[in-house]
Amino acid sequence: MWFVQFSITYVLLSSFSHGSYVPSEQRPRHHHFVVNHHGSAIDLGSHETAHKPSLLKVGVKKPASLTEVQDDLKPRSAMFAQESFTDEDGDRYNVHDTADCPHGWRLVTGFQDCRKAALGFQKTFSGLEAEGSARRGCQYRHRLGEEPRLFFNTIAPTSDAAISTQKSWPVCVRSPQSSQLLVEKGVFRAHEEAEAEAEDDGHHHVDPKKIKIFCFAWTTWQTGAYALLPEVRRAMDKCDGHAIFSNELPTGVNKSDVIAVSLPEQQTPPTDARYLYHRNMVGLMPTWDHILKSNIADDYDWLVNIEFDHMMIPSKLRNMIAEYTNRLENGKIDEQLSVNKSMMLMFGNAFLFNAKMLRQMREEWPTLGKVAPPSEEAKGCPMWMKGKMEWPDHCSQDVAYPTMVTMMKINVPAYGDAGCGHKPDRFPLPCYELQSGYVAESGLDQVHLAMQMAVVQGMADEEAAKTAYKGSQLEQFAKALFDSKDVPLIHHFNDALARKVARELMDP
Repeated sequence: MWFVQFSITYVLLSSFSHGSYVPSEQRPRHHHFVVNHHGSAIDLGSHETAHKPSLLKVGVKKPASLTEVQDDLKPRSAMFAQESFTDEDGDRYNVHDTADCPHGWRLVTGFQDCRKAALGFQKTFSGLEAEGSARRGCQYRHRLGEEPRLFFNTIAPTSDAAISTQKSWPVCVRSPQSSQLLVEKGVFRAHEEAEAEAEDDGHHHVDPKKIKIFCFAWTTWQTGAYALLPEVRRAMDKCDGHAIFSNELPTGVNKSDVIAVSLPEQQTPPTDARYLYHRNMVGLMPTWDHILKSNIADDYDWLVNIEFDHMMIPSKLRNMIAEYTNRLENGKIDEQLSVNKSMMLMFGNAFLFNAKMLRQMREEWPTLGKVAPPSEEAKGCPMWMKGKMEWPDHCSQDVAYPTMVTMMKINVPAYGDAGCGHKPDRFPLPCYELQSGYVAESGLDQVHLAMQMAVVQGMADEEAAKTAYKGSQLEQFAKALFDSKDVPLIHHFNDALARKVARELMDP
């Protein structure tokens, strides 16, 4: 079951002229509706707003001066009257004309929730625009001469020209204090009813031991990759199936689990340390081509795409998949309904694809599988990245995969966070980032950090960690160390000896 809210504005067109007074009886009236999956419209009432010229319409003419530009982009409360909708759980989404969400509202910080907001506002979702420290959540952005769009972690403009011609505002959400009014209007069902339907659909508590995973990674054979290969293999041996993909077979080592795929020639040669730097989708596209056409991963519940500098603990990975799935089954109604459909999980910069998504990708591969030709700067990058973040210089997986799900013919929900070290809303932390400031500032090298991560495995909770480290040089890092306890993935773990120590202590 799904609902989309929209607004209908009744307008006397003859009254619309700059600077003219519009009588109250002729002012635009916004009627808010929620449309359910049967196509029925539920009127949530109307309100009246005084008309002010807005940039929400198509065909905006560029003002003559910088002052006029800045004035035309000033936020105004009436401007966002129609940018509001209520989902079937009763959560109210709105665009606010302030720098931050007002009291009682919270910023939309989930990738999937931002996609939902775009659908509810009937605006284009332009996907991920920034990663790392530039994390601004869901933003409603408007550039002069363009229709407004929603971006996730949109980059704040820095140049005078950009500041003067575009503005962005936060997309905020508020949960209802009482759901009675919405129930009476038929906006959403009680969670108990939804959960009962979920049980009828075969939903159940997921047993992590029964989850079958196929793990794969793409790599080039630089010196570091050879050093990490033994530990990568020991981890992947604990998956139910695995494969390592590269542009060529390694030399002097076992090649039995390595599959070589053909890549278009790049400006930087394979022997260069920066070969495919931030362009690993150039290698992953032919990797997916092989996976989809050879059927080697068809007998698994989830495909897990990691990088060589991830330390992976498969038992914890299965636990985390089960935890995410169980939370979705008991989450918002649209989350409950997504569990048995195509789905992607974002565990930092490791990505997981369920079996139904694998089949959907295979069906759409004639389109999804197209890459930029050798004559273009983006050669080898997926064509669905064209015009998106990083194009044409880069196409890294942590930007490309969140973009891909927005480009597929059938909506594919994506839960989690595409940045390692960032805890998603309502979900546990899946990826521990060794280069995060709160970890790096401890001063521990990776071997000693591995030892401390092993120590916290036996601690019951964060308070126990604070007690254990009290009075020591690591006292202020007690929480940061404890955060590593249950995570299945540790990123930038590129010291081969430290990886060995960590495995022997935490995943023997």
